[in-house]
Amino acid sequence: MNKHFILFIIVFLVNCFVGINAENDYYIVAILRNSTDGYYDDESISYQKTLDKFINDKMNDIYTIIDNNKESYILKNGMLDKKLDELDNINLKKRHNNINQKILFINERRSNYHLMDHPSSNSKKKVKKSLNIDYIPFESNIVRHLCPINNYIAIVVYLSEKTKEKICNLDYVLYCEKDYELTEEGVINWEEEEEKEEKYDINDNNNNNNNNNNKKLNKKSLSSSSSSSTEIYYDIEAIKKETKWKNVSVQSYKFKGYPNYLALISQSPNLKKGKTFDENFYYPSSAGYGIDIYFIDSGIIVNHDKYDTYKGTSYERNITCDALTENDKIRATITSEEKIKCVIEGIKTVGYPDHGIGVTSVAGGKLLGVAKKANLHMIASKLSYVLHIDSLDFILKNAIPHKTVINISRGSTGYSAAAENKINELVRKGFIIIVSANNNSVNCCQKKPFHYYPGHSGTISVGAIDTSLFNNEYQSSYYTNFGNCVDIFAPGNATEPNLGYYKKDYIKIYGTSFAAPLVAGVAATIMSENPNIEFDQELMRKTLIDLSIKDKIKGLGSKDTPNRLLNNGKKIVFSPDCYKNKFDCDISYNTSTTKTKRKL
Repeated sequence: MNKHFILFIIVFLVNCFVGINAENDYYIVAILRNSTDGYYDDESISYQKTLDKFINDKMNDIYTIIDNNKESYILKNGMLDKKLDELDNINLKKRHNNINQKILFINERRSNYHLMDHPSSNSKKKVKKSLNIDYIPFESNIVRHLCPINNYIAIVVYLSEKTKEKICNLDYVLYCEKDYELTEEGVINWEEEEEKEEKYDINDNNNNNNNNNNKKLNKKSLSSSSSSSTEIYYDIEAIKKETKWKNVSVQSYKFKGYPNYLALISQSPNLKKGKTFDENFYYPSSAGYGIDIYFIDSGIIVNHDKYDTYKGTSYERNITCDALTENDKIRATITSEEKIKCVIEGIKTVGYPDHGIGVTSVAGGKLLGVAKKANLHMIASKLSYVLHIDSLDFILKNAIPHKTVINISRGSTGYSAAAENKINELVRKGFIIIVSANNNSVNCCQKKPFHYYPGHSGTISVGAIDTSLFNNEYQSSYYTNFGNCVDIFAPGNATEPNLGYYKKDYIKIYGTSFAAPLVAGVAATIMSENPNIEFDQELMRKTLIDLSIKDKIKGLGSKDTPNRLLNNGKKIVFSPDCYKNKFDCDISYNTSTTKTKRKL
């Protein structure tokens, strides 16, 4: 009689009398060989081989514990959890009869095939012998590799309450952390949108733009005059002098009825009363060129003119989906189709990565983005925090330190030592990590509950303001989190291009999800303007704070919340009303010395 059937009958009878409430889940299990060990990737090959064998041996021990306690994986319905079906694998069963036979838990990112004598292209299917040990290469769904973190190795294990108790108390296990779901920190207002569109072109010809931008926006956005003057009312040389930019590009605004967040981050709020707001976006012409922005998000569709790569120009760039989720792991994209369209199913809009499109467009889109020439890389990840750590490790192995900005517009509550240590590891290596402060309207800097991402000190955390200017001040958004760990605020109301899913051409979006990529975009432009400076997390944090507009945000949730608004370096205020005397509309500009006197 089938042993699983017998087990089912026993458990069913027990369940009838005492009840069972099994809870099986994935956990990060941190394994430490020796407290004096160094970081895996920095060590010698011989060290790595020794550690590979140690970790593989311990994974075998853990697998055996699960196999010997599979009855603890019985579900409420009395059935054995289907994830344990792999235990019936014929090849794996052979190892019970041979103490010299072990599973080789395949590690795709850091190959461990060296544990076998003669690995070959089809070695996954064959048993190989090494030092009198028969290794059976196997991709397990209940015990698998994650990545090195600091001086220990993190693996992912599927645990019941009973096996958790046994495995998490092994002497080589540092800790166990349960996997959990994060949330996307942004809202797509596609159902409320009217079909509005006004096409325009970005003319990146370094200072020769003719800015005809005198439109009137909706009442929640910035107001402008209705005149049709085509006079150039800004002063390029003054902008160069203030910002130290090599060249200045100017983008006019023609998205009537949609938030003009770009204009807000390239001027101060010091507009004289009654004067028309300048809707232009001023930015350095380098525009993030040569800098990589990575996004851990829901996906992207890149074969669209909103993601122009400027093919054939001197500033051609790359926009790709670099990795995606498959079988609860992050793997590199392979096919050309995967590289231009990757979508994580089951996150809000099925089959269309609206959140991923929103964050990438705001950071580096051709029309609606800050760093229009930066390289954009998507890691299409589900909302599991295990997959986020896996995504960070993928970036660590594939991106360039001091030339990479990472944007994460997701969050949750609950502390993770694995996440904290992995974030700090990337920061030490020279990566810049920018995260959303999240949308709970609470202080996200308290220890209980811990807020995942903004609470991690290694990140640059971004809150949101309304995309509007009232009486030379800004308003904190009602939904934004706050607290002393929020480094900077940025406009949270933004615009997303429709890439074929909706009936309209543009969609209104809001949330700290879209404030964070504005900061990521500005960081990329700072780096492209200063290619000889080796930016790290703390230097970028300091630079963003130094450039920020200070003490002009109303309604922050606590007194200890830093009052800083994102600015890209240009603070001079211009207005179409002052085209005859270009500096007359800036209340803080000293025309006698042509220097600004501001306390921002």
